[in-house]
Amino acid sequence: MTTITETPSTPNGDESVRVEAVVGVIPHLVQPTGGLKSRGWMFVSTNQRILLAQFSGPMMQEALALSKAKAKGFGKLLAGKVLLAPDVVEYCRKYFKMSPEQILAETPGNVSLNLSEIRRAYIDYEQEEKDEDSSIRMDRYWLTILSDKGEYKYVFDADPQDMKVLRDALGDRVHGEGRAKAMKPTF
Repeated sequence: MTTITETPSTPNGDESVRVEAVVGVIPHLVQPTGGLKSRGWMFVSTNQRILLAQFSGPMMQEALALSKAKAKGFGKLLAGKVLLAPDVVEYCRKYFKMSPEQILAETPGNVSLNLSEIRRAYIDYEQEEKDEDSSIRMDRYWLTILSDKGEYKYVFDADPQDMKVLRDALGDRVHGEGRAKAMKPTF
C-alpha cells in the first residue's frame, strides 16, 4: 500500500470542513531514552496534523502474534519469536482504519501536533567512527521536529518512503536528505 494522498471531504459537500484521515505512516522511529534503552514510535500523518504514537510492549506482542498467524514457508521459523521490520510495517496498516482520536488514546503519552504548530523538521546524518576492534560502523539518520509544543527527536530509516510521508505532510519545512534507496518494505 502506498501513501494515501487524497483529501477526504465531508459527506454534505461542505469543503470548508475536511474530515480528518490518516494519509501516511512512518513505522520505525526510535527515541533513545538513556544508556542502551530506547522507545519505539510511529509517525502518523493525517491531512490536518502529525500524531506521534508509541510502539509499546503490548503492541510489540500483538505484532508478533500477527506475524505468527500470517507466516508461511521459511518465515514460520522466526514468526512470533523475532519482530522484523516487515512485521512492524504490517502492524502499522491498522492506522489507516483508525480515527486520529483512537490512535491518540491507544497509548498514554501519544502526541498530537497540528500541522500549523510544526515550524521545521530536520534530517541529520550521523556516522560513528569505526573503532580498531570492529569492522562495524553505525550510520544513523536523525529526525528532529521543532514545534510550538517542543522538540521531538528520533532515529529513523530516512528511506524514500519515509521522506515522501514527511514531505507530503510538511512540504518545504523538511530540511535535509534521506537515503538514496529503500531499505525496508513499504505500505
